[in-house]
Amino acid sequence: MDKIPDDAPAPRLCHLLKWPDFDGYGFNLHGEKTKPGQYIGKVDKDSPSEMAGLKAHDRIIEVNGTNISNENHKQVVQRIKAVPNETKLLVVDDKAEEYYKVRNIVITGTMPNVIYLKTPIRSESDTSSLEHAPETLLLNGDGPISATVEETMGTMAHHQSDEDGTSHISDSGSAGSSSLPVTQLFFYYFSSGLLYFLINNYDNDSVSV
Repeated sequence: MDKIPDDAPAPRLCHLLKWPDFDGYGFNLHGEKTKPGQYIGKVDKDSPSEMAGLKAHDRIIEVNGTNISNENHKQVVQRIKAVPNETKLLVVDDKAEEYYKVRNIVITGTMPNVIYLKTPIRSESDTSSLEHAPETLLLNGDGPISATVEETMGTMAHHQSDEDGTSHISDSGSAGSSSLPVTQLFFYYFSSGLLYFLINNYDNDSVSV
């Protein structure tokens, strides 16, 4: 390999470790059908990803030591999930990507200027992350599930008291101020979630891990 210029921006090897009290790694993997490559979308605050130096708009070069330039979105997701509870992502920001591209330099994890960053290890007894709930869709099993939706469904369960599925009625004969028919709540949150999904995924590939 030719000598890397001293002023070359450094790629980052982000070693992500899952925490027992946090769902997933806390970042969104994004790919556009009209643009090659896989990119980091949103990174959750105080997540394992943020603590390992991952940043929004980073381009992924390698996953666990394998170059993913010619792989599609689904293949990259599978590579990230291949090793349980941890993954290594070699990434560059916009500036670094352009720097190496114009100089025709292939970015690899063996370059001498690669910066290694790792998620701090957290035990189950450490509850400091409970102050920050995940805000994005999180992979759970075979597909994405929203933590917000789970909380919403739990709230809806409190409104359902009778076997026929109706809500509580106050002494005045009208529904209580905090109680709405379960069907209305379900329709509202289902419609909102569907609209959000369509806006953020039309003609794009996007998933949170």
